[in-house]
Amino acid sequence: MESGWRYPRGDGLCARERERQRENLRSAAALRLPWAWRHDAQRCPWLSYQSLWPEAIVVYPQGLATPGRLTDTEGTKAGWQFALGEQGDRDLKFFDVMLESLEHDYPINKHRIYVTGHSNGGAFTYLLWAARGDTFAAVAPCAAAAPLLMGKLKPKPVLHLAGEADPLVKFAWQKQTMDSLRRLNQCGEGEGKAWQPSCTLYASRIDAPVVTFIHPGGHGVPASACATIVKFFQDLAANGPGLDPKH
Repeated sequence: MESGWRYPRGDGLCARERERQRENLRSAAALRLPWAWRHDAQRCPWLSYQSLWPEAIVVYPQGLATPGRLTDTEGTKAGWQFALGEQGDRDLKFFDVMLESLEHDYPINKHRIYVTGHSNGGAFTYLLWAARGDTFAAVAPCAAAAPLLMGKLKPKPVLHLAGEADPLVKFAWQKQTMDSLRRLNQCGEGEGKAWQPSCTLYASRIDAPVVTFIHPGGHGVPASACATIVKFFQDLAANGPGLDPKH
């Protein structure tokens, strides 16, 4: 199916690509991916969530022209609001309309809604966690930092992906965010356990594990990123917060 959602209050039409999966699903997981920053979301063939999790309903929303913080400060390319109240909360309003439409059209399991995004999309993932946190079972921001939002986050399972050589969102900034997430989710001071390649799992006293996916690259994502994020969400759905460090 091809259609679009209109921003509230006439803020413009946002195109999106939606993958509807098996029609006989009684209750499907939903992934919302504000992934593409400064790109057309329909021209990112390396995004493979719909193939990796065919039972899920996968949504790739397309942002509107938005001024960036680190690049494209004139706002000539697509992106997402960075902060609460920015752009009149245009993108948060869009999310609300999008979710309402999905829940109306499909058998969404409200306990299995997830969000992930990269760069500005990763920052918007953190913003969604802060502003709509009760909606999500878990989140997976990539190449982003959230120093100004940490006080608004409630504990929740999270996977954060970061590149040690990121020239844009410095690794030091992301490490501060990851350290703050471990404190927020009461993961203690332990070293964590190996989970997937490049991933460390930190168990939580309050059932909100933190996984850090640290790779040696830059601002992009490794080829295994999509599969690892899907596994994180799937394992949480299957096993609850007790992710098995052996798998």
